[in-house]
Amino acid sequence: MDPKSEYVISGKKLDAKYWSITAYDENGFLIKNPINKYSYNLEDVKYEADSISYKINLSGVEKKENWLPINDVKKATLIIRLYLPSEKVRDNLTVETLPTIQKVK
Repeated sequence: MDPKSEYVISGKKLDAKYWSITAYDENGFLIKNPINKYSYNLEDVKYEADSISYKINLSGVEKKENWLPINDVKKATLIIRLYLPSEKVRDNLTVETLPTIQKVK
């Protein structure tokens, strides 16, 4: 992903014991940033009013909530990890199940 652009990761709670979304730089390292935030997971993401949906802002520009900084890198990569996913999720990973990434700027 281009760090000069802005993205929104939209998803819902995943049926897994634990999940996380982490941003890495072009060399596979965590991206140094002023708020020391490198990932979001089921415990620290701020959910929407429905308590199951979330939006994570992936940007070099500070955002109010759920901001995952990707500044000062040539390229950003995301990795989603699912720990002990349910059999239903494991056997049917679809676009409806996994979070989506949309370029917004």
